[in-house]
Order: sequence, then C-alpha cells, then structure tokens
Amino acid sequence: MTSGFWVIWTMRPFDERGEWGAKQKKEYILDKAGNKLYDPKKWQYKCKSIPAADWNEQKKAEEWRAAWAQLCK
Repeated sequence: MTSGFWVIWTMRPFDERGEWGAKQKKEYILDKAGNKLYDPKKWQYKCKSIPAADWNEQKKAEEWRAAWAQLCK
C-alpha cells in the first residue's frame, strides 16, 4: 500500500472583497440578427457555460502536480 494525500482546492474565484465569485457565466447563443435563440423543448433560451477561471482544466492540474512534485524533492 502506498501512502499519499489529496490536495483539494476550490473551483470558484474570490472577488476584490474576498467573497465568492461565479464559477462560470452564461453566454446566450444569438441568431444572425443578434437575438437570443429560444429552445421550446427546454423552455429557455439557448446558452453555453463559460468558465470564470482556467482552474478546472486538466492542463492546470498537471502543471500544479509537476510544481508540487518539484517542491517535494
């Protein structure tokens, strides 16, 4: 059995006041005229989520793991 530990961090940023910021924001999908597209099946406007920070990307986790490994040597 190998020993190890987990490092857990938040995926939400903090704002200037030290309060929780948004994890993601909503970007509406627009038609050619610039109007929001409505999805009648979901009863809402079509949108996509945009991350507020790049912390949730696999590449970031790999960078942090490598940096941590260097510190532990």
